[in-house]
Amino acid sequence: MRKLCPACINRLDHVVHPDCIVCNGNGYMALGEGAMAFYRPEVVSKAVELALESAARVADLHNTLSDDRAQAVTSVIEQLHESGLVEEEESPYVNTAWWSGRPAQKQPRAKDGKFASYQEATELAEQVVQLPILTLDQVLTEAEPYQYQREERPNARGLPVLSANGHPSHLARVADPQEPGRSTADWVQERAVDEREAHVLAVAASKASERRRRRQSRQPAII
Repeated sequence: MRKLCPACINRLDHVVHPDCIVCNGNGYMALGEGAMAFYRPEVVSKAVELALESAARVADLHNTLSDDRAQAVTSVIEQLHESGLVEEEESPYVNTAWWSGRPAQKQPRAKDGKFASYQEATELAEQVVQLPILTLDQVLTEAEPYQYQREERPNARGLPVLSANGHPSHLARVADPQEPGRSTADWVQERAVDEREAHVLAVAASKASERRRRRQSRQPAII
């Protein structure tokens, strides 16, 4: 089972970057079959997100932009591979080596659904990466992007508090950093131009597709 890359889905324009520090350009992470033998897929998926966000938070808050902030994230990815929560490739068999000593059955779905999944995912992430998972980590993994207004951060002082895509997640800020010291007004203007060009392109593509469909419908059928 595959999980969309939590870094690429929050990256600028949601593209899959070929040098993504999380997925290496694949656009997804393969969840471990062994882990899902004992936890529901949504729990394993959320545990991976929380582990990555926790590691990125430590790197983002304790390092400058000149430091290798990605190293903390790649180290956690190695731990996720070693623990079996994430696989290098989807395995055709279930590897339960890491889960030895546990009953070979999936956990039943709790009545309070989402809350129970968060609790299980938090405990699982902390067990694997040996890092504290904060409530903030859960909030930021589900936060919506935000676009600066022209008058905000006019001098862009200090480290950017949003990623290049306007996302407050620490993982997004480490994997898709905002350019430090950049003029906020220029950034807002560039985004507006990009959005207008994208809209024009989408409309043109739609009209071209409609013309092609009409030409094909007028062609006589070949018997």
